[in-house]
Amino acid sequence: MDKVQEDFEMAWQVKGTDDEGNLGNKPTRSKVDNDKYAGDAAQFAWTWWKRSRESVIVQLPENCKGNAL
Repeated sequence: MDKVQEDFEMAWQVKGTDDEGNLGNKPTRSKVDNDKYAGDAAQFAWTWWKRSRESVIVQLPENCKGNAL
């Protein structure tokens, strides 16, 4: 699992936090396809979470890292 998916699952748990501060459950994975979630709500949320992050994450070439523009 990559960092983006770990962040998504943590956000899902935080959203499900109860009144006593206990984190909610992670979204359940599909038993047929482990790359998908069992529930429609979780799958829909994951799809849009992933798409929203794809437009933000930029990998710079190694020779550009640490150099101010």
